[in-house]
Parts: sequence; C-alpha cells; structure tokens
Amino acid sequence: MKKSLFAVIFAFLMPVFLFAQVEESFGVPQNLEGIWEGVDRIVFLENDDENKPHLTVILKDYYGWYYDRVLEDEDYSKKEPRVRNTATSKKAGSAAISFSDTLFNEMIISYAKRDVRNISYRLIDDRMYFNFWDIIPLENATFYRGKIECEGILASYKNTKSEFVSYVKHDDGTVYRLRYWKTKMDYDSEAKAEIKHSDDEYIYVPKMLVSEGITYTCATGRRTVVRNQEIVSSLFDGLSVIYDSESSFAALDNLYYIQLADKKTFEELMQIVKEANSRRKPDPKPLFPDAELDYHWDLIDYLESGNDLIKAVRQRQKDFGIRGKDIGK
Repeated sequence: MKKSLFAVIFAFLMPVFLFAQVEESFGVPQNLEGIWEGVDRIVFLENDDENKPHLTVILKDYYGWYYDRVLEDEDYSKKEPRVRNTATSKKAGSAAISFSDTLFNEMIISYAKRDVRNISYRLIDDRMYFNFWDIIPLENATFYRGKIECEGILASYKNTKSEFVSYVKHDDGTVYRLRYWKTKMDYDSEAKAEIKHSDDEYIYVPKMLVSEGITYTCATGRRTVVRNQEIVSSLFDGLSVIYDSESSFAALDNLYYIQLADKKTFEELMQIVKEANSRRKPDPKPLFPDAELDYHWDLIDYLESGNDLIKAVRQRQKDFGIRGKDIGK
C-alpha cells in the first residue's frame, strides 16, 4: 500500500518537476548586459548580486523630447527618484524577465495580469534584431524560416499576429512564399509539408513552426501539402535585409537596438535620461520679422499715469523680466 501511494504521488509530481526544469531561468547573458537604444525607446538589462535579471524600459515620448521611465524595478526608483509629470504615471510598471538555457536567443517577459511574451532575437555585432529569417539548407533548396512579427521589447503586453511568412529558394533560383498561420494542433517537429516544384520533384519543408511559444502551420489538418505557396520574384518581398557573418540568418534592417558599449550601469542610464530631459526646444521663429518700431513710450507713460492698477501690472512685469522699454524696443 505504501509503495502504491508513493507511485501515485511521484506520478503526480513528476510533470511539475519537469516543468520546473524547463522553466529554469538564468541571468542576463553577458552579451546582452547593458544599455540598448532604439528609435523610440531605451532598454536596460542588468543582473543583480544574485544573478537575477532585471528589465528597464524608457520611452522617448513627445517625438523624442522626453525620456519616460515607464518600466523598471521598484528598487531603481529608490536609487533615483522618478520625476512625475503629464507623461508618466505615479508609479512605474514592472515586468519579470528570464532567459532559459533550452531556448536559443529567446527572452521571456512576464507582465502584469500574468501576460507572458516570448521574444526571439538575433545579434549582429552591437545590434539586436527582432524580425529575421533563419537560413536552413534542404535537400534541393534553402528554407528561410520566418517568425511572428515583433515590435521589440515593449513596456506592456501586446497580442501577436496570427500569421507570418517564410520563403523557400530552390536550387534553380525559384522563390516560393509560404504562409504559416496559428494552429491548435500539437507541435510535431518531424512533420513535413510538400511543394510540387515540377512533375517529378518536390520540396519538403517543416509543416509546423514554433514562434514565440505559439505553434503555426502551413498545411491544413492532417494534410501534407503546403496550402498557400506562391512564386515570387525575390526573397523577403524585396525588403532590405542584413545577413550575419555566417549567413545563418537574414534580419529585416528596419527595427533594431544598438548597444551602447561605453555605458553599462544604471547610473549611466540615469545620466542619459537627465541630459535628454534637460534639453529645450529652440524658440519658434517670430511670425513677423524684426523691425524698428517707435512705441512712443512717453505717450504710454502719460496715459498710464495715476492708474494704480496699471502700476501694479508694470511692477509685476519688472519682477518677471526686462521690458522692451528698458532696452529701447
């Protein structure tokens, strides 16, 4: 009886144990630590003394004229108090970030309300790319494995799109465009789908792909024929891409973060924020050009004499700054 009870308990706890092993996370990889700057945001990745990863997101609001600390750990606001204004909430949002040793170049961000987003990335030198195609050789072609479109590391959860595009280039130069859409089918890494290239030749591609934790397919149900292939004139629909040095992937060259090699600490990040927020836009050009005008100040003084209300206004003007009269204008 005791042995049977132990077996039942072990069978119940085994999946939990396996799940814990898969979800085991580690600190920020060394090549990601530091400050990453994009067009509309700055992302800061840091490990604490216990090698626990931390994520900070700063948005460049108002067309880049104000840097808003929208996402950061509570301890950071104690190090450097946040400035409250119309662009930010009283308290910054927070999100937990993790990195798994079982996932290649993928970060997992857990937002509030238990929303979780897996974000795949690739690195080329000091740039981090989020939209790319992994290049995989096939028997008679090359497969450019796509992924779901990504807008980078966001400050809050956003639903992903339901489909993405991959490409196949046959050895004779023919390019096929394939559509993969979201499915509820169980993922099968061995499943293949076929493209009829000629009467006696087929191209076999993965039927299912996993992108950011979600399964996608290019064939319906149990069928093994690619459903939505079309021949196109060029790879990536003619979009500009950049290849890594080993030609293992091609990244869309329009959304990426650049690592600031000379700045890696929270203090240096706050210095960037302070310098940005101390800027002031130049004064707008005057509506009318400067001209030599005679305001007849003697007549104005005569008309204002004896009026206590006017005197009080003029005194407030003097307290505020120099009047045109004082500089001969």
